[in-house]
Amino acid sequence: MDSPLLAIEKLSVQFHTEKGVVRALDGVDLTIGKGEIFALLGESGSGKSVTSLSVMRLIPSQLGKVAAGRILFKGQNLLDLSMREMADLRGSAISMIFQEPISSLNPVLRVGSQVAEVIRRHKGASKAEAKAAAISLLGEVGIADPARRYDSYPHELSGGMCQRVMIAMAISCDPELLIADEPTTALDATIQKQIMDLINDLRARRNTAVLLVTHDLGVVAQHADRAAVMYAGKIVEEAPVDVLFSSPAHPYSRGLLDAMPDPEDDQAGFTAIPGNVPDLLRLPQGCAFSPRCAHASDVCHRQAPERSRRSDTHLVRCWNPLEPTR
Repeated sequence: MDSPLLAIEKLSVQFHTEKGVVRALDGVDLTIGKGEIFALLGESGSGKSVTSLSVMRLIPSQLGKVAAGRILFKGQNLLDLSMREMADLRGSAISMIFQEPISSLNPVLRVGSQVAEVIRRHKGASKAEAKAAAISLLGEVGIADPARRYDSYPHELSGGMCQRVMIAMAISCDPELLIADEPTTALDATIQKQIMDLINDLRARRNTAVLLVTHDLGVVAQHADRAAVMYAGKIVEEAPVDVLFSSPAHPYSRGLLDAMPDPEDDQAGFTAIPGNVPDLLRLPQGCAFSPRCAHASDVCHRQAPERSRRSDTHLVRCWNPLEPTR
């Protein structure tokens, strides 16, 4: 078996606040292979975005820190790199599409020049070469009349077009790993599909691996190869997408699926998960999901479960996993 492109091992991230230490990530493990789309699922506050920002080394040092673990990219621990070495890697071998593209772009610079700047920084291209490459990329991501749009400011573009500009920036140096943090949030359904089709097409043509951070189960079902479900800073289940959707082992994963509306039946109801995501400053003893779990037993309230294998590719962290679907 080939070595993974990205391997996160026992990653723990803490934020220091006036009220105490927030353990945003607690022993996260995951691997992503070349050309694979790997999705991180979970409610807001589960640790998805912190995981992606940790890979990019973008956790503000005055707010938080990596307390333990390793982040291996092609076998090299990113946490051992100097900030200059990480800056050389960031945007070239590893790129990221951030949430809210309009606010992620510089409002006083033309969008084309922002794409060209990345090309000049990492490829050493001349100003003319970078502009030509940027226009080509804007066309590649589906922006009509890219030569004219090169000179547009972010406020002159729609949210979907700004997202395409962000993708152009992210792929401008042919990254081996693309991190897409909620790439379809706040976009209408048509634009969502176009953006995900674009990411899929780029993956197929460039063999780029994608870490897809999302709470949209529909996007995961259609586009991801494998997925991990996060809850309160831990990965509670990991499996190929078809297995996760057809036979989830963790009650929280089952709850997420049951809470998803049926797009083919707008009259069908859905079942909400009771309760709320726990306060990371006051996590319950034992399994963090136990206060909301209908399957919890005494041990769930006393001791946190370790990760176990349902199969070679299906991992779960639960004392009382659900029976496989026949």
